[in-house]
Amino acid sequence: MIVYIVVYVIVAAALQFVMSMFHVIAYFKYVNAILVLTFGWYIVNSFADFIYWTMRGKYDHPTAVAFKNLMRIIGIVAIIAAVVGAAVGGIGGLTIGGFLGIVVGFSIQQVAGQAVAGIFLLAARPFKIGDHVNILGEDGIVEDITSLFTLLEASPFRAERI
Repeated sequence: MIVYIVVYVIVAAALQFVMSMFHVIAYFKYVNAILVLTFGWYIVNSFADFIYWTMRGKYDHPTAVAFKNLMRIIGIVAIIAAVVGAAVGGIGGLTIGGFLGIVVGFSIQQVAGQAVAGIFLLAARPFKIGDHVNILGEDGIVEDITSLFTLLEASPFRAERI
């Protein structure tokens, strides 16, 4: 990710220098928008991969992929807002960023709610690892408590309901 950022800065500086030599610097903002979109995509993907491998150590593959995709969406929204803000001006970028923020907010509403509930669970500690619990009719022994999940091992002493 850092390599992409450094390469972007070098390429943007070189293109600005070359364009100023040929007196076509007025078009640099369009060239820069293309550079931001291109390198931004690679930077966002690198960051999303970093998030995936960080999450993969603790969570299973589907959960890590969900966080990776969430980071991609947020990154793409940030890139679009930055390009629009640079092209139109501050108010245009703020408007697009606000609208896309609302869209992303609605799309992650359930996950964010689960994360907040998990944080309250971690703070209140109504049960701890190793406790035998019954959650929504499922008996089990608590294996792990995280901000998003409580992992239960199925209880071997589970009574059948008649």
